[in-house]
Amino acid sequence: MPTEPNKKLLGDPRVPRITIDDVDWPVAKLAPAQLEVVAPLIDPTLKALKSSGSVTKEIIHDLGTIVHVALTRGHPDLTRDEFDQMPIGLMDLLDSVQVVSRQCGLFRPVKPNEVNGASVPLAAAATSSQTG
Repeated sequence: MPTEPNKKLLGDPRVPRITIDDVDWPVAKLAPAQLEVVAPLIDPTLKALKSSGSVTKEIIHDLGTIVHVALTRGHPDLTRDEFDQMPIGLMDLLDSVQVVSRQCGLFRPVKPNEVNGASVPLAAAATSSQTG
């Protein structure tokens, strides 16, 4: 029987989701068991993708590992074999890695009144984000 998304996590609006084959999967904050696998893979995998200019089997495998391991925090019965058979486009896989990056603490969302970690007036934040 296929693994279903965790209903309890889906019910929590604070938990971000990724979409695989038109199904929302909640991505819980990661524990050390997932962090030790996921965190070391994210930066080198994304850098390899950017520097090579092409997608390799290894890059796809590592992206899949990042997302699968992150999902196992809230879905411990989700096997890698099952995950590998889920239809997902490359851009959706990359978007999923961004969600995982935030959930493992590598990136934090910028609040509307913050620029580079410092509090600034909301108008300055809007101007700064528009002008780069």
